[in-house]
Amino acid sequence: MTSGAPIPPGLAIPIAIVGMIVVAAHAQALAKAPGVPESRRRVRLANAVLMLLTIPLLTAGFSLISSAQQPRVWVMVWLISFLLVGMILLLAVIDTLNTIRIGRERRRELRDSLSAYRADIINLARNNKAKHSAQSTTEPGDHGA
Repeated sequence: MTSGAPIPPGLAIPIAIVGMIVVAAHAQALAKAPGVPESRRRVRLANAVLMLLTIPLLTAGFSLISSAQQPRVWVMVWLISFLLVGMILLLAVIDTLNTIRIGRERRRELRDSLSAYRADIINLARNNKAKHSAQSTTEPGDHGA
């Protein structure tokens, strides 16, 4: 069943297993990570699920299924693999756009808080100046003598 396959199963299967473990561990860590925006978590977990589906299919296409012996199965595996890789890329674009959106929101929040702090500092400076000028006018005759 392996004749005509470009990668021997003894090499492809261990690599696929390691890849799936890494993707699953990353998904598990992401699911439990505090402070990750929910929109980012959902997109990345969906992407991890697609990757976990794609890795075995690519492994089968590259090492287990021969196009000469099982042409229909081989074509189906590769069509589904290409579809899944396309979906993974689409989710990566969505994740990128979401990251840009989150960054803009955070910059807007930072700009608003800096404006509020700036207004507070200006008000404190004005109050301090008014307090100083009021004190200097109420202390007559003392000119540092």
